[in-house]
Amino acid sequence: TFTGVVDFSTDSGSSARIFDFSRTTTIYMYLCPRTGTSGPMQFAITVSGSAGEQKVTAASSMPSGVHHVAVTINADADTATMYLDGVPVGSNSSVTRTPSSLGTTTKNYLGKSQFTADGYLKGAIADFRIYDFALSAEQVEILAQGSSYSPADFDMNTTVDFIDFAAFANCWLE
Repeated sequence: TFTGVVDFSTDSGSSARIFDFSRTTTIYMYLCPRTGTSGPMQFAITVSGSAGEQKVTAASSMPSGVHHVAVTINADADTATMYLDGVPVGSNSSVTRTPSSLGTTTKNYLGKSQFTADGYLKGAIADFRIYDFALSAEQVEILAQGSSYSPADFDMNTTVDFIDFAAFANCWLE
C-alpha cells in the first residue's frame, strides 16, 4: 500500500507523477494525478514496458487542491485499488504484479517521473507512507479522515494492546 497527502495544482506538467519507482524504462510503477494534461488519475505497474502495464484508472483526473491518495495491492486477490480521499476511484482484479516483482528499484521519485517527457508535479506531497501489506478500505478511509491509524492497531481502537499483539502473532504464524 502507498498512501500520501497531495496538494495538486492543475498547472502540473503532463503526466506528472505522485510517485515513480523504477529499475529501468520497462520495469516500473507509478501513480499520476492525471494522464496527459486532462486524462484520468492512474496507477500502473509493469515489468515489460508500457504494453505490459497493469493499470488502475479512475473515471477522471484528480481535482486541484489537497487530497489523500492511496493505492493498495492485494496479491492474494490479484487486485489493485486506487483511492481518493478515502473513496475507491478505480480497481483492477487482474493485477498480478506486486512491488517485489520490480526487483531492486534504483530510480525512486516523488513528484517526478523517470521519463523526461513527463512533467513535474506542481504542488506538495506530505505524509507519504509505504506499507508491506494491503490496507483495508476501512483503514484507508481512516487515514484519509486524518486519524492517526497505526498498522499495529489491528482492532482499530486507537490503542496498540495485547489484543493487537495476539492478532499480529496469529498473522505471523499463518
